[in-house]
Amino acid sequence: MTSLYWRIFLSIGLTMALVVAASVLMSFAAANRWSDALQSLDPEAVRRAAQQALDSRGRPGLEAWIRASERELPMIRLLVVDRAGRDLLDRPVPGPLVRRLKVLRPSVLRPPQPLLGQVSDAEGRVWSLVALPRRPGPFGVFGAPGLRWGILAVALVITALASLMLARNLSAPVRSLRQASQRLAEGDLAARAGHPVTRRADELGALGRDLDHMATHLQALLESRAELLRNVSHDLRTPLTRIQMASGLAAQREAFDPALLELIDAESERLDGMLGELLALARMEDRPIRRETVDLAALLTKVAGRAGVEADQHGAAIDLAVEQPLTVEGDRDLLERVFDNVVQNALKYGECSTVTIHGTVDGGAVRVTVEDRGPGVPDGELEAIFDPFHRLDRARSAGSGEGLGLAIAAKGLSIHGGTIRARNLPERGLSVEMSIPARLG
Repeated sequence: MTSLYWRIFLSIGLTMALVVAASVLMSFAAANRWSDALQSLDPEAVRRAAQQALDSRGRPGLEAWIRASERELPMIRLLVVDRAGRDLLDRPVPGPLVRRLKVLRPSVLRPPQPLLGQVSDAEGRVWSLVALPRRPGPFGVFGAPGLRWGILAVALVITALASLMLARNLSAPVRSLRQASQRLAEGDLAARAGHPVTRRADELGALGRDLDHMATHLQALLESRAELLRNVSHDLRTPLTRIQMASGLAAQREAFDPALLELIDAESERLDGMLGELLALARMEDRPIRRETVDLAALLTKVAGRAGVEADQHGAAIDLAVEQPLTVEGDRDLLERVFDNVVQNALKYGECSTVTIHGTVDGGAVRVTVEDRGPGVPDGELEAIFDPFHRLDRARSAGSGEGLGLAIAAKGLSIHGGTIRARNLPERGLSVEMSIPARLG
């Protein structure tokens, strides 16, 4: 059962079915009691008892005997009917019974016929004794003595048990979700709905899984923001410290030192580049994307040509292989920056190897792969390399880059509805695979 709607619907339906089944069984048992009560009557014994009451105390004695007999036999109604069809206690007599008593002779009637016999007084008045099943009322057998209260009690017990089980089944996960959300609101990022909720197959289970996923994502987001702030403060402080140090040394020396000026210029340029990349990464959140048809084959050729000049200086090479045509809908400048950052990263860490760029059509998307033959990345960091300021070089040396190139590439692809992932090649090297929808959603 995967729907809370059907769980509630079937619970109520099952409860009603159990109540109806219990009512039918109890009614069947009551009907059997009526039948057994009629079958167990001894007509002659009843007639003799009635005659004895009539002989001893007359008509009042017979009336008292009738009332006492009905209290002893609550399932049976005893009628004492005269020849005119009137009951001794003025109770209604069924018309068909009156007609049968007028037509049939008492000696012909035998059980299970309703006539038990006849009694007469000293004055010659004759009454017929008739035993009929007591009519329970407008609700039929449900109006039998004690039956309606029994059915009501059983219905209340079944309904109470079913309601208790349903309430516990619904309130427990809701309580867990509320507690988890309160802990999250108080800043406890480790709060989760828990397995008892998330393993459910209904809407509450889906809500619990969504809450846990949101909490995990929120925790990772806040932790990455904290790590980003630490990295930014560290990486900004490093060039500033060097600039300050060089400025101090220059102030202490009387003669001009070109090396110190060169150091100041280099660190200033590095600081300016880092701030520019940070600003570009931040602006991507609010920058409206331009929709235009982009020839990725021409764009990749341009990126590869620009990277080839740098590759020649380091003894590396660029191998470009793209399908024709290769077009997508998107922002040309942003996509160029994405591919340029990925290729530059491959050149930087590829250890002067050949960088291969492949572009193919994959269904309704375009897949671009950039491969190098460098040392690769530890498996545990294949996803983290796309986070801002994440670098494998924990010492953060000056030549290790700022850790923003792949983060900008990942953000640019995300804006286009694309994906990026990295994997280590079987022999040696790193492969970065990018997928871009042919059309923006």
